Amino acid sequence: MRKIPLLLSLVCAFISGYILVEKLYIEYKAAYHGNGCETTDLNAQNNDFIGFLSIDNMINEPVVQGDDNSFYLSHSFTREPERKGCLFADYRYRDEDNNLVIYGHNNYDGRGFSILSKYKDPLFAEGHNEIVFSREDGTVNRYRVFLVVNYDTENVSVCDPFLQDLPESFLSRIRKYPVYYYDDSIADLMEGMIPTLILSTCDTEVFGQSGRLLVAGLQISSSANRKKGPMPFV
Repeated sequence: MRKIPLLLSLVCAFISGYILVEKLYIEYKAAYHGNGCETTDLNAQNNDFIGFLSIDNMINEPVVQGDDNSFYLSHSFTREPERKGCLFADYRYRDEDNNLVIYGHNNYDGRGFSILSKYKDPLFAEGHNEIVFSREDGTVNRYRVFLVVNYDTENVSVCDPFLQDLPESFLSRIRKYPVYYYDDSIADLMEGMIPTLILSTCDTEVFGQSGRLLVAGLQISSSANRKKGPMPFV
């Protein structure tokens, strides 16, 4: 009978170890390889490449930044015409900025930013609350999801005060919209100018064609170029 608890302990240890290894591999892949490509290769393909976005094993895609917020809505990573576009950062973002907004189409096919719709389920948001953005220079930034909200682009630009480092204005604007998930335990940190990431995609459920879904995360760690060793976020 003693063998059964021992066997269960070994099985649990194996599963925990496997999950940890898989998570580390996904982060490593996002930081250095992406979709089977080296960062240098991606730079050669498109010098607008700025990093990789990774969410568990659901999203692992390159992110670009153009001269405006329209070109990559209809062009692929290789700058070819593509109805589905690709993931791109707001053109106003600069490396020294605290806050980053990444846009992508909701193609309702379960891939790319289509999975953001699942975050309207609070249980899903809690179970998949870590976002990793690995910059082109090797810096790996990890974020914890604290907010999921629908908003209407016809009435107000939600992201503008966010990009201007005005967290109080940003939070006051989104309070009138349908909030699906809000983590009070870390949301208050936003007023302390903690670097924040917003993922934005189309969502017609509440506001029709002008509707957007926003998933926001606060930075919980940042490790400068992993080849030089980790640097904890303070």
